Amino acid sequence: MQMVPNPTFDDVPLGGEEDSVEIKQVGAQNKGATDHLDFAVARDWVDFERGAKVAGAKFYYLKGDLALLENAITQFALDFVLKKALPT
Repeated sequence: MQMVPNPTFDDVPLGGEEDSVEIKQVGAQNKGATDHLDFAVARDWVDFERGAKVAGAKFYYLKGDLALLENAITQFALDFVLKKALPT
């Protein structure tokens, strides 16, 4: 079982998003949610134009606080792994 990634139940429909079946909704549904890309663009955290210019379509640069956050998360993960791997 450990060699099979994400096994599914027999009643789960195969296919893409359009094949999904909604079972139930819980709580009020927010219809006006902001897409995560729109959220980042509004805060000037990503630059799609420069990313596409340098690396091609669908590439981007992180900017400002989002770039700092990514760096902090990466550094935290590296520190965590090194503490586990290296003898003290």
